[in-house]
Amino acid sequence: MTIVERNRRVLLDALRSGEYNYGRGVLREEHEMETTDEVVDLWCFFGVCCDVFHKACPEVSRWNDKNFRFECSTEVHGSEVTKYYPPYAVLDFFGINPERQAFFMNINDKDCDTFEDMAIIFEREYNL
Repeated sequence: MTIVERNRRVLLDALRSGEYNYGRGVLREEHEMETTDEVVDLWCFFGVCCDVFHKACPEVSRWNDKNFRFECSTEVHGSEVTKYYPPYAVLDFFGINPERQAFFMNINDKDCDTFEDMAIIFEREYNL
């Protein structure tokens, strides 16, 4: 198993872990639940990717918890700060071609309702 394949498996485990609440449109955002008034973080597919990357590479990445921007600095890609798109280092970590980024964003924001749905699509995309 290659490093990228291992990283993809870790991502699939994270998507199915129940740790993340499904969201759309941004990597991560705070949301007040209507029924309980509890404040939770919502994550899109690429937000989970960024978080898994951060847990594996905390020395080069961090979440800015004030504005939920993801910050990443690597030798290959330089410094990136983003709220809506995954940094190139994150795409590389999971072997996601930047040209497929829009595909996954559209699926997350328009076609899926759960991370299990996203996990199934990711598995099919990469024959996992």
